[in-house]
Amino acid sequence: MKWLTIHVGAYSAAILLFSLFLMPLDDVLLYVGVNAVLHLITDFFTSRWAHRHKRAPRKFFPIIGIDQLIHTVTLYWTAVLLEPALYWPI
Repeated sequence: MKWLTIHVGAYSAAILLFSLFLMPLDDVLLYVGVNAVLHLITDFFTSRWAHRHKRAPRKFFPIIGIDQLIHTVTLYWTAVLLEPALYWPI
């Protein structure tokens, strides 16, 4: 769990850095926070799944691909679903 936490911290720092150029700070913190939690959950399960198949490349690499697809879809949909909160303050 230690390395997963370090990984999510590094990932979140990178997302934070690039998001600062795209949206206000309050919105960045919401976007990064939501994605950090979702990234932790995704990697918690996919890393264990991939580890079980580390000696079977025909299973291992598709699992890694699925993991990356989940991360890409998560980044996209959190931006879409948070857009009203990010760009249309009430």
